[in-house]
Amino acid sequence: MISRALGPEFGGAIGTLFFTANVFSSALYLIGCVEGIVNNFGPSGGISSFLPSSYWWSFLYASSLNFLNVVICLIGASLFAKTSVLIFVILLGCISSVLISQSARRDLSFHAPHENIHFRNQTLNFTGFSLDTFQGNLKRMFFIKFNIPKR
Repeated sequence: MISRALGPEFGGAIGTLFFTANVFSSALYLIGCVEGIVNNFGPSGGISSFLPSSYWWSFLYASSLNFLNVVICLIGASLFAKTSVLIFVILLGCISSVLISQSARRDLSFHAPHENIHFRNQTLNFTGFSLDTFQGNLKRMFFIKFNIPKR
């Protein structure tokens, strides 16, 4: 549609740009998906720990997911449409579980992860949806951190 509205030269240039952006974004989506899978099911996983983790294992997981994407695209548009609906249902479930868990849980205290270099050996707090926390975050809290000599 872009090439019909703006002409073949401009539409082709924008189409090439969109194609290149989709290629790179697909690779970034795969990296993010593999990172989430390894963080949840790897050696230090929060859910389970049955997947090995290293650079080459992550490369294998990403290549397997990429091969699955190729198979879905090669089979045809009907399978792509069916998997899009399945992915939409999974995403809807994930988003609703996040919203439910944030509103159902009230106060939570937890230790900062060991990998966190900024807040070691500290207890962090999560209050969920709280009117007191919301109003406290709305107030301005400007204060001087350093003693800067006046000139």
